[in-house]
Amino acid sequence: MASGVARERRSKVFSTNTALGFFGMALGAVLGGLPRLWMHSLAGAAAYRPLFFGLCVISLGCAMVIARAPGGKAPQRRGSKDHANAEPLDSKATEQILERDVRRQENRNMAKLAFVNLLNGLGVGFVGPMVTYWFAARFGADSAQIGVTLGSFVVTGLAAMFSGIAAERFGMVRSVVWLRLVSVVFMLILPLMPTFWLASAVYTIRSALSRGTQGTRSALEVV
Repeated sequence: MASGVARERRSKVFSTNTALGFFGMALGAVLGGLPRLWMHSLAGAAAYRPLFFGLCVISLGCAMVIARAPGGKAPQRRGSKDHANAEPLDSKATEQILERDVRRQENRNMAKLAFVNLLNGLGVGFVGPMVTYWFAARFGADSAQIGVTLGSFVVTGLAAMFSGIAAERFGMVRSVVWLRLVSVVFMLILPLMPTFWLASAVYTIRSALSRGTQGTRSALEVV
């Protein structure tokens, strides 16, 4: 997508793609309850076989769509354009020095990105299990109630679309930073909620704002 979309439109396109993914997850969560409709005719584990068959067909369809998508060109490396417009190099050694400087800058950027992703993964891995246990211990919520809270993908899809609009207006970095800061505020007030449904609403908004920036963050990584 990065090679086929203009730079100024990437945040919106990537965010829309992310939103569609979350809407699809919401639809998948609903379809997960379909076996109840035919459990009388297909007992036990057999009731879930139509779902697995449907997922297989959908996966093959996705593979066909991706296979037919235009490959595009590899993104131009930073500095290669400058090299092309510059005067011919006097020696191969000078060219190697310039190439080494570009690689060093790229490696530094990749290291920063890896560190940010490491912290993000640490937060996701910690918050998910902790909040699930907290809902059960604090409010006595059952698995169905907790599942509805954790599976509110429609709200996350809407947040992803909003993230793309905000990125076009305020910039990708600012939109990601501010939306995630707001999600942190919602996380801080979560323990103060007196009832399960208020806590569920706060967590849903918090999760939507945090995960909704995924498309904008992906667009930012390929800039």
